[in-house]
Amino acid sequence: MSLLDINTILIGIKIASTGENFSIDHTCPECNSDNSYEIDLSSLIDHYKSKKYENRLVINDLVLTTRPLNYKQSTDIGLTNFQLQQKLKHISEITDELSRSKELSIAFAELSDLQIQIYTFVIESIKTASTSVVEKDFIAEWLRNTDATTINAIKEHVQRNQDSWGPPKKTVSCNECSAENTITLDMDQSVFFAQP
Repeated sequence: MSLLDINTILIGIKIASTGENFSIDHTCPECNSDNSYEIDLSSLIDHYKSKKYENRLVINDLVLTTRPLNYKQSTDIGLTNFQLQQKLKHISEITDELSRSKELSIAFAELSDLQIQIYTFVIESIKTASTSVVEKDFIAEWLRNTDATTINAIKEHVQRNQDSWGPPKKTVSCNECSAENTITLDMDQSVFFAQP
């Protein structure tokens, strides 16, 4: 099941268990006052029903067919990314310049490998005028050897879909100073289901 479908299911479970309203706490960046806002979860289901995943990306003479990450892939990638971020944090504390440089090179190579892994999961096929490639090993090899412009096009395609499928932003006014702020529902299960 795709991660995109999971969000709709999670919202449905939350509505069934606690009702349609969900409270979000937010600290106003203008006056530092704490505010609480209600989100209508049923409107989020309507939001997700209206979305369509754009699964086709054309780059010059190539046509890439993509799909969203599934839940397991997203969780595994999130865990690996967290571990790499922790590694980078520890590297920044290394005082020896040569050791820090060596460890940074290793960490950046691991981040690059993670990006290739994400795009390999996302790309179902690559078509040219004469052939279609669906084998993941070949797709990964192509990604490792392609140019930065192509990688950036893939990155932008993935990001556009991710932004489109994210929870909608809501503009709210601070109860204390009336400043307008933007809030978004955090779909992380540890946050989303922690609140009654």
